[in-house]
Amino acid sequence: MSHLVVTTTGPDRPGIVQRVTRVLVAHGGNVEEARMARLGGEFAAIMLVSAPEANLQPLQKDLVELEAENLRVVARLTTKAAEPFRGYVPYELALSGADHVGILHAVSDFLAREGINIESLDTEVTNAPVTGIALFSMRAVLQAPPSISFAELRRRLAEIADELGVDIELKFA
Repeated sequence: MSHLVVTTTGPDRPGIVQRVTRVLVAHGGNVEEARMARLGGEFAAIMLVSAPEANLQPLQKDLVELEAENLRVVARLTTKAAEPFRGYVPYELALSGADHVGILHAVSDFLAREGINIESLDTEVTNAPVTGIALFSMRAVLQAPPSISFAELRRRLAEIADELGVDIELKFA
């Protein structure tokens, strides 16, 4: 079996997942992992799909044809490799505070400089119940090199939290 990462975006409407998975199933494709969400007025999906190697070209051709239905689909070959971050330490990060420009960049910049991998990340902006102030929240699963201690990572993230005026919690995953 070969593996593809299939991303799909398009104006949100019922039936997008059904339409894409119909094409996958028709070519023996199996969705092994998926993340899907409505973002603004758009729907976005990213899926790890396994399929017989002999079916890859017709599968990719049929996925591209979904553009006629106002869907943008990109399929890219990938590997389902052994854990590339063996020995790394898994952490969960939770951030919350008043929304402003640059929060995600500041945190992701620090993580990249430290060689910390983001395994998954979700953000959201909601309004505070009483004041209506825009609140930013972020949840992430991270893989950190074993050379960075929990205490050191938490201390450095606390410095970033102070600079940004947000709260950051870190715990072992």
